[in-house]
Amino acid sequence: MLQGFCKGCLGSLRLCTDMFERDRKTLPKDIGAYDCGFPCQPYSLLHNKSKLFGEEDAEVFRETMRTIFSAEPLIAVLENVVGILRVWKTVEKYLAKQKAYLYTYLVLDPRKLGDCVSRRRVYILLLHRPLDFSEVKVSFNSET
Repeated sequence: MLQGFCKGCLGSLRLCTDMFERDRKTLPKDIGAYDCGFPCQPYSLLHNKSKLFGEEDAEVFRETMRTIFSAEPLIAVLENVVGILRVWKTVEKYLAKQKAYLYTYLVLDPRKLGDCVSRRRVYILLLHRPLDFSEVKVSFNSET
């Protein structure tokens, strides 16, 4: 699984290929944005016998939350399947622990973002509280 940047070979940064093999303490403290898509199998509507957060792959979501807590990026975007909304109350418990962040989610079809695949996805947005978004106005045109 591809995940995040940490200090290393590409100048001062390198792409970590396994979030469980890197040390969160070595992550830069000035991360502007953190983007993570974690395994969807535990939450997929096609995986009828899923144990949801009891699945081994769900640990990636928990490590993602620990990474955000440790690195405190200004903005974090997490992506997964719409089936994750079945366990949204549990997801919110993890998000609420991130007291430095405001959060919400959007359900979008990636094709509307320029992707060639058409399937609805959930994008969880976390915004660091010191950022002032009071003047930001967002509108989505359903025609596009």
